Amino acid sequence: MEERRYNAARLGGAAGTLRGLLVAAPGLPAQTVALVALLYVAATDGGYYPLDWYPAGLVVLALLGIWAALVAPRPPPRRLALSATVLLAAFGIWALVSAAWAGEPGPAWDGANRALLYAALFALFALWPVPPGGARWLVALAGIGIAVIGLVELLRWAGSDHPETYLLGNRLNEPVGYQNGNVALWLMGAFACLWTATARGLPALLRGLALGSVPMLASLAWLGQSRGSLFALPVAGLILLAITPGRLRLIAALVPSTLAVAIAIQPVLDIVDSTSDLALPALVDDLARAVLVPSAVLVVLGTVAALFDRRFTPSPRVARRIGSVATALVAVVALAGVAVAATQAGELSDGLSKRWEEFKANDYVGGGSARLSSGGTNRYDFWTVAWDSFQREPLRGVGMDNFQQDYAQRGDSLEKPRFPHSLPLAILSETGVVGALLFLAAVAVALAAAFGARPRPDPIGAAAPAMVAVAMFAYLFLHASVDWLYELPALGGLAFAMLGLAAGMTARPAPARPPRVPRAARLAGAVAAAACAVSFALPWLAEREVESAIDGWRTDPAAAYTRLDRAASLNPLSSRPGLYEGGIAGLRGDYPRARKAYLDVLDREPRSSSAWIQLAVIAQARQDQAQAREYSRRAASLAPRDQAVRAIRARMARGAIITPRKANQIILKYARRASE
Repeated sequence: MEERRYNAARLGGAAGTLRGLLVAAPGLPAQTVALVALLYVAATDGGYYPLDWYPAGLVVLALLGIWAALVAPRPPPRRLALSATVLLAAFGIWALVSAAWAGEPGPAWDGANRALLYAALFALFALWPVPPGGARWLVALAGIGIAVIGLVELLRWAGSDHPETYLLGNRLNEPVGYQNGNVALWLMGAFACLWTATARGLPALLRGLALGSVPMLASLAWLGQSRGSLFALPVAGLILLAITPGRLRLIAALVPSTLAVAIAIQPVLDIVDSTSDLALPALVDDLARAVLVPSAVLVVLGTVAALFDRRFTPSPRVARRIGSVATALVAVVALAGVAVAATQAGELSDGLSKRWEEFKANDYVGGGSARLSSGGTNRYDFWTVAWDSFQREPLRGVGMDNFQQDYAQRGDSLEKPRFPHSLPLAILSETGVVGALLFLAAVAVALAAAFGARPRPDPIGAAAPAMVAVAMFAYLFLHASVDWLYELPALGGLAFAMLGLAAGMTARPAPARPPRVPRAARLAGAVAAAACAVSFALPWLAEREVESAIDGWRTDPAAAYTRLDRAASLNPLSSRPGLYEGGIAGLRGDYPRARKAYLDVLDREPRSSSAWIQLAVIAQARQDQAQAREYSRRAASLAPRDQAVRAIRARMARGAIITPRKANQIILKYARRASE
């Protein structure tokens, strides 16, 4: 009864109906569409490719611009939420400005646009506050939506004639295209589903589906064998239990979910350890049954439990006692963990020291077992180069998303990472102290807004959706501290949307009349969204032209050149049109045009080893051996460990004739080896 009165007061007397939600939360339609767009991007390589995430970004900006111009927030956003929005936008603008001094201005523009997308998502969720009822549905949509993606992917995998194509290194690689990105997606969804299964204000069937989704998502995450999740998941899980009302209910839902996951542990390891593609179909079938049968059982049990749960409404006093018991239980478990750690301190210290030395050794060579406990990594080397870049440019950084050329020149491994695999180091090295302060201040202010809005006391858990959203953001932030997950727009976008939801969620009733928002403020918001839309549209359209040129150059080279010229006009900061123009011209024997295209690239990016080595090939084709040697020397100095550059240079030194076609074959050969 008390919860019903609470919802009625917060939803304008509509008692939780859709009409009441829309009256109290006019931003809900736009927020729902934005979440659906993020889920679509998550299912298409996590939004890694610009052709996938730019259209979704334009949808978000259109929603933001329309709502800024036409829909007043009810109630008005709090100052902290507005301040966090301004700081995130300032970080995006600073990242955009960094293209002015970046060695690769094209990637800097893309990286800045991604930061602006995150700011737009945060604004859309934070500046149009939603009451607890609306926030419940948004968190549930995120969790169930990710679960649907996981179910579809599992069924497609089980029904495939070539299940090995879904794996990379015997770890599930789809749909994000990066194993650790998959793990982050599944675990963020599991957080949302775990809480949704316990949320009393949601339909029983939805809660049952959410409970069944938790072990399915956790099992899919186990297939990713992500070592970064070993650090992020326990910490984020403790955060979830520590800050979310209804801890005992979460623990109660976690117990059967854990038991269901246990059934899938060995079938997963059978796939991870498999050495034969012929055995995979049967192993995948076994895994599908081990995942889907327990999940289906939990759907039924969860639905039945939710129906009974509706009939029992504890009084505020009982609710407080239950909360106290849950808090005590979490504290006891934490203290037990500390006690065990203390008794095993020596062994733990030795083990951690050994692991740290292995980590610093940068001993990743590829191959071997895919298990969590095996294999090396070059992350320490990535981080060392990123820190060196920060020390060179501590104030302004080297430019957003401008790690690759630095690593090619200064790294120790054969890998070619685009990102430092650490969010803090990426922000420090690429945007400097200025960018880091803006970013950290934005996150801190947003968290202050989320925690500052918690009602005290909160006997019915009105703050729970906001706290779950904070835990989802915390998980990604933690995991992204040791990986490049922030750079996947589906994951970063979902995290900042959830942070915005938490920062903007309100327990205040909506006013009878919409607040008067100054016309200048509305106009400024719409203009800002339109300006960002232009910044998104130009590189997106340029990328479409480049892809069209790549697809059609063999049948119509003149049209391909025209498309590449158009792409260069739309995105004058990118080197891609010039590199492809030079490549096409070289393959067609038009060496003057190829040489001019590569020189134009070097005017923009003097450290492009790709352009230098291709110029060396063109120079040799033009029988200018001295220039070919000089160009190849420059390429080798910029990428001393690039195997393709070394192979081409060595063959040239032996007097072999390397045609543009042969050079491309060598580059592709080593690129394939690196991906194996």
